Amino acid sequence: MGFLLGLDVGNTRVKAYRLPEDAWSGTPSPEWTADIPSFAVPNSGASSLPDRLEARWGWPPDHVHVVSVRPDVSAQLQDLFDAEGVAARFWDGSDLPMQHPYENPYALGPDRLLAAMATSWLYPERDVILVDAGTAVTVDWIDDQGRFRGGAILPGRAALAAALAAAGAMLPQVTGLAAASFPGEDTESSMTLGLRAAFEGGVQRMLELARAVAPEAWVVVTGGDFEHVHRLLEPERCTAIPDLLGLGLALLEHRA
Repeated sequence: MGFLLGLDVGNTRVKAYRLPEDAWSGTPSPEWTADIPSFAVPNSGASSLPDRLEARWGWPPDHVHVVSVRPDVSAQLQDLFDAEGVAARFWDGSDLPMQHPYENPYALGPDRLLAAMATSWLYPERDVILVDAGTAVTVDWIDDQGRFRGGAILPGRAALAAALAAAGAMLPQVTGLAAASFPGEDTESSMTLGLRAAFEGGVQRMLELARAVAPEAWVVVTGGDFEHVHRLLEPERCTAIPDLLGLGLALLEHRA
């Protein structure tokens, strides 16, 4: 017997979800993940998906829903599914069932819109600010009519650190951005202090701007770096949902 497969192809990782077969019954969690650098290698990355999943769920799936921000990986997956005779739907901003202001729907990241769609389903008739903290951090407004109104995009913690290291020949690559106190007493601790302040200050400033247009909005935090962002917020006014895209993929199967 086959299964329903959801794939979230991000900038950093690929997540595979086994989607519920009858109706939505909770937010699915990814049961298998892979780093993008290895998964994107031609002829050895995406093509290895059947072997990676067969022992866990069997192969092939009955149907696949894919939301991807990596065209190169999408092309490999499409070739794989065509060769295997697997029905797959690759979603983009033009066909996800949610109203948005983008004139060019293909310019709107499908992961961003799908997360907003799942948020709207969880919080109907309510303004919500959605913070998705990954390679980039998006701070988006979903209004009480269930419309995606847009938002802001800023660098994630790792992207900030990589950009600073690339800009200075003598600057090291800093990872983790652990808490540090002022003053930093070496280059790495000084960078950690500054990068952490830039990241946290950027997120908090975007939330201030969002609350200016939606003062009563609930805040939902998701993404790979959700824990760090969640610690910055008022717990009585926000919810952390680490795998919001898993819910979005399940909704595409049963409600789109």
